[in-house]
Parts: sequence; structure tokens; C-alpha cells
Amino acid sequence: MRQAGFIIGSKTKLVILGAQGQVGRAVAAQAGRRRIAGGALGRAECDITDRAAVARAVAGSGLVVNCAAYTSVDQAEAEVETAYRINAVGAETVATVCAEAGIPLLHLSTDYVFDGASPLPAREDDPARPVNAHGRSKLAGEIAVRERLQSHIVLRTSWVFSADGQNFVKTMLRLAHARAPLQVVDDQIGGPVSPIGAPIISAGRRRSAATSLPMPCLQAVTPRCSRLRPWIIRHRRGVH
Repeated sequence: MRQAGFIIGSKTKLVILGAQGQVGRAVAAQAGRRRIAGGALGRAECDITDRAAVARAVAGSGLVVNCAAYTSVDQAEAEVETAYRINAVGAETVATVCAEAGIPLLHLSTDYVFDGASPLPAREDDPARPVNAHGRSKLAGEIAVRERLQSHIVLRTSWVFSADGQNFVKTMLRLAHARAPLQVVDDQIGGPVSPIGAPIISAGRRRSAATSLPMPCLQAVTPRCSRLRPWIIRHRRGVH
């Protein structure tokens, strides 16, 4: 059987949850290129808030990568309960199941756990101070993962973009072709990250092979603290 571009068999080594999202597709594609046996499951195959479904999905695996998330930052303000159910309760469910089965977990989070007030690049050990519902729900998920499972990595990303899904880079390219001049905010600094699949696979395999390491938190937010070599861009008004 094949699903999401890589081999699925009785000797599953890697399970990707949230495989229909932008990051999940990138991770599955990299797993396929590296000929890693595993399964890539979208929400239809595994709802991460369903403990029994998660247990069935990860059974026998050597590593779980949780890419499943509620990612609509603005809509989360109106759908707080839904955001928490997926980003916090779902993360807790996955971590609990992995802990019971002795499976390492790589959990995806976000730079929205920070308030963005500091003029300096964020570090992994900076205090998390989310200012919106999305950030608060993702931070709650991070905390749940740390509390439930020793063998894990929390990987924070920012401004992820790829050829799949909706993202800032694709939106800017589309608008640039549609009209000029193009006006965008000039008070945001970010670290766009792409491609992200290969670094996630590499980080996860290191975690899986070294379960005695301290519980890490990695970031793909700024060059100062990133392990994924993102680059900083500043958006200015009048970009053509």
C-alpha cells in the first residue's frame, strides 16, 4: 500500500499526523525520497483528539511527527474552543499515547507563542507570551507535550511556505501579478522557512536515536536560534 508518497507496510518506522497540511505534505515527500517506511495520515484517517484512533495510527512505529494543527490565526479568535481542542487537547492526546507506547514524538509549534515585543530575535528559552488565541492554544499544546512525554522535540516554525497550500509568499506573488503597486505591512520581521520537510525528518531521527538527550525545543524563527537556516526578510510598502 502507498499513501502520501512513501511506503506503508507492516514494518512502519515513521508516522506523520496531519499529513494533508502544508508541512505534513513536505515531511511525507521527504520521507518518500529517503525511502523511509511509514504512514502519512490526514484528519480523515486519524483525528488527533481521538485517543483510540491515535493509538491505532502510531502502533508499532519508531517515531511520530505531529503536523496536525488548527492554523487559522485570525479565525481562532472566533473559534477559541476549536483551536484549543486541536492544538492543545490534540497535542496532549498524541503525547500521552506516545508516552504509553514508548515512541519519540516531534511536535510542530509556532512563533506565535511569543508576543513579538522584543527588538531582538527570539530564543528557544525566551519566555513565551502569546497575545492571541492561536498562540495560547499552541503554547498549551507545547506544555502538554513536555509534561506527558520525555522523549520529544518541540519544533517552532514561522512563516512556512511551499508550493502546496496557502502561505504568505504565494499570496504576495499572486497579488504582485494582479496589481501594482503592492502595499503590505512594514512593521513585521519574520523568518520564512522552506523547504521544511528534510530538517524535520533529520531532527526527528536524531531524537529517535538518542532518547536520553534532554527535552529539547528547537526553532525555525530567526538565524540567531534556528537550526533550519531560514532567512530574514522585511516587507515594505510599494513592493512591485
